[in-house]
Amino acid sequence: MDVTGGYNIQGLHDPLLDEVLEELRWAPDRQSADRAARKAQRMLSEISPWIPVYSRYMVTAVRKGWDGVISTQATSADNLWTLLNMRSSDGSERPVFWCLSDEPRSLNPLSTGSAYDWQVLGLIYDGMIAVDPETLDDIPWLATGWEVETVSGEEGEHTRLTFHLRDRVKWHDGSPFTSKDVGKTLEFLRDNEIPRYFDNVRDILKVETPDDSTVIVTMKNVSFWHLHNIGGSPIFPAHLLEGVDNWETWQPASEPHPSVKGLTSLVGTGPFVFREYRPGEYVHFVRNEDFWMIGGD
Repeated sequence: MDVTGGYNIQGLHDPLLDEVLEELRWAPDRQSADRAARKAQRMLSEISPWIPVYSRYMVTAVRKGWDGVISTQATSADNLWTLLNMRSSDGSERPVFWCLSDEPRSLNPLSTGSAYDWQVLGLIYDGMIAVDPETLDDIPWLATGWEVETVSGEEGEHTRLTFHLRDRVKWHDGSPFTSKDVGKTLEFLRDNEIPRYFDNVRDILKVETPDDSTVIVTMKNVSFWHLHNIGGSPIFPAHLLEGVDNWETWQPASEPHPSVKGLTSLVGTGPFVFREYRPGEYVHFVRNEDFWMIGGD
C-alpha cells in the first residue's frame, strides 16, 4: 500500500518487514500465516512511529421488545446474525426498523466500495463461506464444504480449491443457484479487473464446473488466503451478469428485472429481497421466503 492514496500513511519503509509481509501474503497454510502475522506485529510494534486505527466510535442500541440479538467480543449487535435471529418478544410479526449510519451511494455491487452501500448489499448477496460471529472461524454458507490442496503444474505449485455447493438455493427471482453462477462471477470479476475484487481474483488460473454443485478453482500460485478471497467473494447471478454492458455504470437497484415483475436487477440469494430505495427516507426489504436456511439447515 506504499502508493499514492494507499494506506501507508506513516511512510514506513523497511525491507525486513517487507520480507515478513511477503511470507504472510503467500503463507501456504494457517499455521505459517499465523507465525508470519505475529512476527510482523512484533516488528511493527518496534519500528512503527504510530499506528492508525480505522474505526468509528459508536454505540449499537436495540429497542426493548426484541429477543435473539447477537452481540459478541468480535461483533456489535448491528450484524447479519442479529437480523437472522432476532424476533419480537411477544411473538408478533412486525416490521424491523434498522438505522443506517449514512446514505447508500450507488448500490452497484460491482463498483461501489462504500461501507454504507454494503450495509445494504450484504443482506442481498452471499459468499460460499462465512465467518462465525463468536469464534471468527470459517463456516459453510453457499458451499457446504471445501477442500484446499497444493498441486503441481507446468509452472510450479498451485492452490486448488474445490467447493461443494448447497442444493435447493434459489435466486430471488426463483432461478436455481448453480456452479455456473460461481464460475461466471469469478471470471467476470477477474476479466474486468474490477478494483474492489481485484486482489481476490487476479491470481485465478482457471475455473472448472464439472457439475451444477461443484466448483474447482486453480490459482496461479500458493497462498492460504486464496480460500478466503475466493470463498468470501459475493456471488452474482450469471443470467443477470450476462446482460451487464458496463459494470461501472450498472444501476441494478433502479433497473427493472428483465423477466420478473416487481423485482429490480438487484437480485441475490441472501435472506432479504430488495424492494425499493428512497434517498433520505429508507431502504425497503422483505424476507426471502426461499432462503436456504429456512427449514433447519
